[in-house]
Amino acid sequence: MKIIWLLAILSLCGTSPFCQAVAQCDNIAGIAAGTADYVYTSARVSHSPRLHFYSAPSAECQLPAFLVTGDTVEVLRRSPQRTESGDIIYYDAGQIRLFVEYAYVRFRDKNGDFATGWVENAGLSEVKNRLSLSKQCQHWKDSDNNHLASREPQYAPVDNQYEVQGKGRVWFYSLPDEQCRSDTVFLLPGDKVSLQEGSTDDFSEAVYYTADRQIVRGWLKTSRLKALNSGDRYREDINPSSTDNAVRVATLNLRHDNVCLFYESKNEKNTIAMVAREDHQSDECRGDADPETAPILYYINIDKLTGKITIPVEPENGTSLQ
Repeated sequence: MKIIWLLAILSLCGTSPFCQAVAQCDNIAGIAAGTADYVYTSARVSHSPRLHFYSAPSAECQLPAFLVTGDTVEVLRRSPQRTESGDIIYYDAGQIRLFVEYAYVRFRDKNGDFATGWVENAGLSEVKNRLSLSKQCQHWKDSDNNHLASREPQYAPVDNQYEVQGKGRVWFYSLPDEQCRSDTVFLLPGDKVSLQEGSTDDFSEAVYYTADRQIVRGWLKTSRLKALNSGDRYREDINPSSTDNAVRVATLNLRHDNVCLFYESKNEKNTIAMVAREDHQSDECRGDADPETAPILYYINIDKLTGKITIPVEPENGTSLQ
């Protein structure tokens, strides 16, 4: 089916409106790869009867694939609807200016394969987090003694599927610290999880999918996990966009929780080009630095074909994101 789809695209590329629309959606997706907010929550599809995927957070980028009422997804990012130049599209509701919000989601199908893409956020209802922060954990998080900003996160390996080993329960933690252990949520030896982030300490962030398709995401002790030498499988028949793989890589690997930075990005021929800048304006990042400045920290290129992340010293091919 995908070969037929690609051949159809090639044959239609003689008609400029179609090709312009594909290129426009690629460009919007490339911008959203950097500017969309990183979030994490579980949600259930409440829209009836179908909630369509989009290749980018824009109304003209709707795809044939869809979710149905009751499907459970992970919400990884959110973005307002944007134009090809990156501007937010507003509409008037009386004296209020509003915008349509899109969510970048991950859905695990009945075969254990994942589909990712944008959907209209209004079609989702948030599911209560089973790992809410305890008062003790919240106090630790808010204190100056927490080590969240100084942790050294590591990309999850391609072979990111692990199995709980050893004897007895393996408890989930809402944050990577002993004070944040859940009193109710745990796994047993033999349970399988997908690692999302590692670190140099003994905590790894992982996702567990229950038999009834519920989702639990939290921290586990790495020493209780055994590699299975296999990784999450992503469907490639959902989104024909050239940016699909790179947007997914940016979403899964470039989170910046508890670090004062933000991204800008654009769609290039073979890569999504990004720049990381210091954040001087968010409430938790305000300090002595000039709030009107955002110095560049480093550049990032994500290969659209392979998903490989590189950190060049300078932007390649004269690309400027300033």
